[in-house]
Amino acid sequence: MLTFAFFKLFFETQAPPGYMKQTLATLRTVSFAAVAWIDARTVYKG
Repeated sequence: MLTFAFFKLFFETQAPPGYMKQTLATLRTVSFAAVAWIDARTVYKG
């Protein structure tokens, strides 16, 4: 985890291009839906 943080702070100083942000937005939406579905199933099963 610390290696990833170090890399982000010191090597990736430029913001990613816009098309990469759009791709990540779709991934975040799908990821959120998957986590919400898992949570709902867990609550349903008790």
